Amino acid sequence: MLNSSDDALAQLLVDDKVRGKSYLEISQKHGIPVDEVISILRDVYASTQIKDPNEYRALLQLRLEKIIDKLWDGLEQGSFKHGEAVIKAVTQLQELHDLNEKTIVHEINIISDAQATQIFEVLKKSNNALYGKVASLPLTAEAKTALAAWPEWTAEVATDAVEEVIYAEVVED
Repeated sequence: MLNSSDDALAQLLVDDKVRGKSYLEISQKHGIPVDEVISILRDVYASTQIKDPNEYRALLQLRLEKIIDKLWDGLEQGSFKHGEAVIKAVTQLQELHDLNEKTIVHEINIISDAQATQIFEVLKKSNNALYGKVASLPLTAEAKTALAAWPEWTAEVATDAVEEVIYAEVVED
């Protein structure tokens, strides 16, 4: 059984883990060996049981929202991998809101995950190749400076394109 100082330490470790820190980062931050960090966290996890589905749903929602927040910057920088992960997290969040609800789910599967991954890879390679061709042109110093904004441009264009496709699907339904 943990005493109050052990409880406080365990809570600090849990808070760090929830914030996405690795065991090594937590170990270094608190000066505790990694195996002890893992052991303390496993004890906490084993003792944690949420019996209320609403509380569990709320906790999962908070976790998914943290994941989405962490991935969003990468998405805005034009990372299609971050975009794919955001889409999956948002899908999980949407499914979470439907837990134990009697709703009719209308599901349209246009492409598989494997196909989506291939499309993202093609778009990423195409974007990188296009950037290479533009960057190799004889550009003015001002144009080369402006070209540094390429990741933001591609993220903005990708976001606009996704919104157009999603809104088009909603209108068609």
